[in-house]
Amino acid sequence: EKGFKNQFIGHCHGCLKDFWKDSETLVPLESYAPVEKVNYCNPQTSHVKETFDYDLNSGFAIFLVEVFGFDKATEAVEKYYLGVWDSKTVFWQIDQKGDPRAAKIINYKRDGHREGYPNWHHTLVLETECQLKQTFFGAHLIPNYDLPIAVAEGAKAAVIMSIIRPEYIWVSAESKGGLSKSKCESIAEYNVTLFPDAGCYELWKSKGDSYGFNTTKEVELLMHKGYIKDGDDITDYFLNTPELRACLKQKTVKKYDAEWNAFVKQNPELGLKKD
Repeated sequence: EKGFKNQFIGHCHGCLKDFWKDSETLVPLESYAPVEKVNYCNPQTSHVKETFDYDLNSGFAIFLVEVFGFDKATEAVEKYYLGVWDSKTVFWQIDQKGDPRAAKIINYKRDGHREGYPNWHHTLVLETECQLKQTFFGAHLIPNYDLPIAVAEGAKAAVIMSIIRPEYIWVSAESKGGLSKSKCESIAEYNVTLFPDAGCYELWKSKGDSYGFNTTKEVELLMHKGYIKDGDDITDYFLNTPELRACLKQKTVKKYDAEWNAFVKQNPELGLKKD
């Protein structure tokens, strides 16, 4: 602080505290331990290769084969570098430069339902402690496709929707609160549409508006019309509707979906297209 040279007075950028002469927060400088440098996670490309699910052995990969067929499932696994660890699925976060940032490990059963809680590659496999620098799951696809970006909340939804609606680059924020500043700024220059889970429209819209993103009401309307429940995502509409589930192994879904076309016609404000 100007005017207090050689005195322990001023603002500490390490602990973000202010120290004043008559303050109880005054700490003798010689007794203050500086903040240690942050140890950021730094996974290697070799880790991605080591976990890659070549034989589609993870529960989620098996589910994809059951729903979409072997060819589509293989394409999705290769596209997103999905891995396997003890039958659990490894969802790698790889940035737009192709550098791995982190990997979430989730146990999916063969029916596509999650079991237990997610964990991280650096704790389960590498058994190390470090600070994450997350990016969008699927961010590595952005430089390779001249397509608009669609952001889902979960990685599972992004992978599934990439098969159902390939007209988008599907990425995942990885959680309800996953639209961080660093993630959003990394795609701010693109044509982006957010697909929040049912019940999260207002939260994501407020965040998306500040970056010029579109936020679709599609999932919210599906909930209000009773097709899905609060907390469901866009994939629940396709997976839980028997007629649609039976058509998912086909090239497209909407082509076979008279109900979808009726829904689009009744909700022109969504700007969706009929097949």
